[in-house]
Amino acid sequence: ALRLLLPVAISVPLLPATMSAGAGVYVVKTEPAVPGTDAIMPVAEAKALQGIVRSALFYVHASIAVLIALFFAHSYARQWQPCKKARPIGNPHLSGRRIRVRVTDDPAAPYTFGLFRPFILLPNSMASDGSVLPLILAHETMHIKNLDVFKKMLFIVTACIHWFNPFVWCMVFLANRDIEIACDEAVRRSVSRDSRHTYAHTLLSVAAPKPLKPFCFASRFGMPPIEERIRNIM
Repeated sequence: ALRLLLPVAISVPLLPATMSAGAGVYVVKTEPAVPGTDAIMPVAEAKALQGIVRSALFYVHASIAVLIALFFAHSYARQWQPCKKARPIGNPHLSGRRIRVRVTDDPAAPYTFGLFRPFILLPNSMASDGSVLPLILAHETMHIKNLDVFKKMLFIVTACIHWFNPFVWCMVFLANRDIEIACDEAVRRSVSRDSRHTYAHTLLSVAAPKPLKPFCFASRFGMPPIEERIRNIM
């Protein structure tokens, strides 16, 4: 964990050494490096080569990290497009809470979007469904309460920096799964058994018809793993 937070190495300067044997005992003496002598040329060349390799690795690492960051930025721009066209609505199920709700034609809805001023996007088909709407709003409200969008941003930054580490990508995948399961569990504890069946059916209907696209800066209601989430709900 410390290597993820502090990916630096401390180098120790090398000193030339001579060995002498006396009475069966070997003694190692270190001498300070004297600039301009032929004895330290191999060490200087090794350091120069090490510097070149480190520079090359740094530029390769930084270039791939920038490319991954550009991919996530493009995904953010795609997610923001339907948000600009969404229509704000008032909802009685969120009375007394400062949570914004919007209606959109985006087939990926419902989901929560926004870092500092998050809002919930609902599809037109669910905005007036009195049996389904409270369940979806309860799920998405938990995302806002738990600051899940902020957590997702931290995951993305970590993945960009440590793109070469497969364990980091596994961490991102498992963390996103745990985020959805935690919100499902919070809703499950607050509703009746009949509402759980409605919740599971809604989850399946939202996730099944359309392929998933990258959702990096949003918490989507129909994110996988669907089967595991339905089993936990029931």
